[in-house]
Amino acid sequence: MFHGLTRAAAQDYAAENIRITTAPRRHRHPMLDTNRGHGDQMTAFIPLRRLGLPAEVARDHLFMLSDAASYMTGARVRSMAAF
Repeated sequence: MFHGLTRAAAQDYAAENIRITTAPRRHRHPMLDTNRGHGDQMTAFIPLRRLGLPAEVARDHLFMLSDAASYMTGARVRSMAAF
């Protein structure tokens, strides 16, 4: 659902040199620490068997905001160790 919206917005704003990307993510959060069973269910399908740390996810976001990603728009970047 969001990917279609991302692509449409990227196309609408490309002429104004505005880049649109999304980065759905799953990372460690204090709310998950209180409900350990839920965190275990989430990591069962992640090859590294752990959630990303906030700093790891932030690096992906910083990349998308940088000039290194200047040719990237309409992308859905998955910030997680999964397929």
